[in-house]
Amino acid sequence: MDKNKKNLGLIVVTLGVVFAAIIGAAFAYYTAQLGDGAETDINAQSGTTESLMFEKSGDISITANQTDFYE
Repeated sequence: MDKNKKNLGLIVVTLGVVFAAIIGAAFAYYTAQLGDGAETDINAQSGTTESLMFEKSGDISITANQTDFYE
């Protein structure tokens, strides 16, 4: 009987961990999909003469269908 209780306890704990992982992954996925995105400008400079500047002006929209796929 003691062995059955240990197995049941292990199953309950395992199911709890799996359930928490699924909920956490779903929350992270939908947060990333619904997030506002970056609102800051990026200015990266290296020790050489290179400089990279990036400003967020709008969302990126990518479409690929039969009429515009060749573009």
